[in-house]
Amino acid sequence: MSSCLSRDGIAYILRRHVQAAAQQLPALAHKRVTPHVLRHSCAVGLLQSGNALPVIRDYLGHASMRQPDATSRQTFR
Repeated sequence: MSSCLSRDGIAYILRRHVQAAAQQLPALAHKRVTPHVLRHSCAVGLLQSGNALPVIRDYLGHASMRQPDATSRQTFR
């Protein structure tokens, strides 16, 4: 029997991994690491590596074509 991870479940798992990693990298303990930050970092990395914005939008599952505009604006400042 398996079930989908909830949004809170993913955040919990990520928080635990960040806490464990912060043992080796103390500066990480003061960083804000959330699922949203990881999603944004992924989008920025894909954009910087030359992927087309429509491809990134599809990959991230955006319903609207306007949602990732803030990501693309922030990347090229």
